[in-house]
Amino acid sequence: MLIRYNKKQEVVKPSLNYSISAIIVCVDFDDFLAETLPYTKNFADNIYIITADDDLVTQKLCKKEKVYCLKTPRTKPQFQRGKYINYGFDEIPKNGYFVISDADTVIPMGSRQKVENMSLNKNSLYGTQRKECDSYEQWKQYKDFGIESELYFRRASHMGFFQMFHTDFFKDKNFLRYPDDTEIYIRKDKIKGGSFVFSRQFETRIKMPFCPIVLNNVENLGQNREGRTTKRFGE
Repeated sequence: MLIRYNKKQEVVKPSLNYSISAIIVCVDFDDFLAETLPYTKNFADNIYIITADDDLVTQKLCKKEKVYCLKTPRTKPQFQRGKYINYGFDEIPKNGYFVISDADTVIPMGSRQKVENMSLNKNSLYGTQRKECDSYEQWKQYKDFGIESELYFRRASHMGFFQMFHTDFFKDKNFLRYPDDTEIYIRKDKIKGGSFVFSRQFETRIKMPFCPIVLNNVENLGQNREGRTTKRFGE
C-alpha cells in the first residue's frame, strides 16, 4: 500500500531532464530516519520509505515529513531488506534514477549539485565510499558544527547504503531483482550480501564525488539481523 504523504513536500527541483527517487527501507529505525531525512530531501526529488505495516512510528514520521510511505507485512523470522526493496520496485513509478539508501545514511548537503555537474551513463551503477559515525556525540559535532575529524573512512563502494541506477534497466527482462538478505554469494571464501550480488550485474560501476555518512550504534555486524535490538540513537 502506497500512502501519498508528500503532496506538499519541499524538495530540490530537478534542473536537468531527469528525476532522482530515493528508496529507503526503514523498519523500527525511525530515530535514524528522523536524523537523515533532511539531507535526503536535499538530494532526491521524491522519497519512498518502505516499512512494515505494524511500524506505526515510522509511518507517523513519514506523515510528519510529507514523504511517500509504502507499507508491507513484516518479514519473519529475520529482517529481509531485499524483500522490502523489491516491493518498492513493484510499486514505485519507473522514472529517471533510483537511489537505494538506508535509514541511517546521511547524503551530504551539496551532493545533488555534484551529480548534476556529471555526465551520467544510463548503463552504470553509481556508488560511493563512506564515512562512519560511531556515536551520537560524533554526529552532533558534524550536524551542529561540520566537524568530521571524529568520523572514520571506510573503503566500501557500490554497496546498499548508496546505489544509484537508471530505471531503464527495468525494461531489460534479464535485469535481476534484489536478492533476499537471507541469500548469500560465496566467492573465494568470502561471503557477500544481497547488495553486492545486485551490483555485479551492471556493466560499469562508477564512484560518486561525495561520501555519505553512516550512523552506527551496533557493536557487531548483523546485530539487528532478526529485528532491532540496539538502543535508540542518542539514548
